[in-house]
Amino acid sequence: HGENMLATVHAFGNTNLDNLKSQSNATYIDIFGKYLLHWPATLNLPLSIFALLIFGFGIMKTRPRFSNIFTSFSAIVFLLLLTAGLGWALSFPLGRWPDLFYLDHPHPWPGRLAMMSAALFATWWVSYLLMRHLNFNALILMAGLLFSLGSTALAVYLPGASYFLLIPALGMAIGILVDVGRKQKNLKWAAHIGLLLMAYMAFYHFIVLEVILHYKLSAIRIMPLALLGVSLLPIIQKYMPPTTKLFGPSLVVLMAGFAVFSFMSPGFNLTHPRMQNIIYVQGHEDGKAIWISETSNNQDHKFLKDAGFTDKVNRAGLFNVLWGRAKGKDAPFGKYSPPTYEIISDKIDGDVRKITMEIQSANGGYALGLGFHKSNTPQTVTVNGQMAADYTQKHYRRPLTIRGGNKNTYIIEMTVQTDKPFDMALIDSFSLDEKHLDGLAEYRPAISAPLHSGDRAHIFTPIDFK
Repeated sequence: HGENMLATVHAFGNTNLDNLKSQSNATYIDIFGKYLLHWPATLNLPLSIFALLIFGFGIMKTRPRFSNIFTSFSAIVFLLLLTAGLGWALSFPLGRWPDLFYLDHPHPWPGRLAMMSAALFATWWVSYLLMRHLNFNALILMAGLLFSLGSTALAVYLPGASYFLLIPALGMAIGILVDVGRKQKNLKWAAHIGLLLMAYMAFYHFIVLEVILHYKLSAIRIMPLALLGVSLLPIIQKYMPPTTKLFGPSLVVLMAGFAVFSFMSPGFNLTHPRMQNIIYVQGHEDGKAIWISETSNNQDHKFLKDAGFTDKVNRAGLFNVLWGRAKGKDAPFGKYSPPTYEIISDKIDGDVRKITMEIQSANGGYALGLGFHKSNTPQTVTVNGQMAADYTQKHYRRPLTIRGGNKNTYIIEMTVQTDKPFDMALIDSFSLDEKHLDGLAEYRPAISAPLHSGDRAHIFTPIDFK
């Protein structure tokens, strides 16, 4: 990422940005991380319609029976539902760690292999149940129609994603032209080209989905493999003999075995630690300070016991400065100076009150925050003359944050309603080294580590505007 960013900065830094104007978007996908395949997004819809017409042409040439078309369509729908159902069932053993950070699974392959086995079993079982009723050509044509119709819809509503179905649909369409041109009885070229292209697309997106979806959402994560099953179904139907009755049960054993292995694997290790931040909060209530143990989800109970954390912390009461679940314990008050402020003006104009103030960090931290209660927000906030927030349009869950606060002085202007009292808090946020954690870091196990904003302090200054 660093190399990419540096190259980008150098390229744009030496380019006249006025020349970097385009009238259209591109659709693109990388090939094994080595090549970038791209084309104008305006081609997506014509190419999708072209593929759709070719599949219509294929139906006219091969003339499958209506019963075969209906059965093939039903088999594909059944396959998609069955695969999603198996993914849902696997979400329970694979997503058992509620405290696991969803983007950083320490042992992803057992879960991946369990879902692959499930998807393959679903394809085999549909083929096995309907073997006498399925037709090779009809299956290919229905799969191609599904891909091309899906590609057409994506080209209209989400052009950047249309490549996922467009590339397999085009490959199958070209295969149909080859098969018809060579007067093949079966659409073999279409079947094998579609399987090859969908295999790449399916595995590519099966892995990519891990960066946004937890294993608890395995019903969604498995869907690229379900589409691969649609491409694989005619191959299994034609080439797998009926005598392979043990193939399906073997896949069930593999699926269960990988799921159990994933279930029994440790949730954290040295290279994939638990997120845990130690935070000092001062002044959130008059005369009080607390230490907080913050995690993305569940806490390390041994750490809590050894370090003396007991109380559950209300995130909303801290203006949502926390990232996840939290436990607290009392801490000595007054370890750090609070942020400072000065009211420059406080004027009322009709039903609007305009407050101007000057704020400054006392600790040179990474951020200064303006915390407001959800039911008592200003109308607008400007920072140094620039509009920073319009609460009449959107309520912000976290404090309004000025990043890179240091010890700079900022002029804040707020407009508030005059018909109700108004109070807020200034929040000075800065990072803490382990030596400033009062020995709490010694209790943090090796398989836990700071994440996001890390070990830090939030020093509050309550302000009540009468």
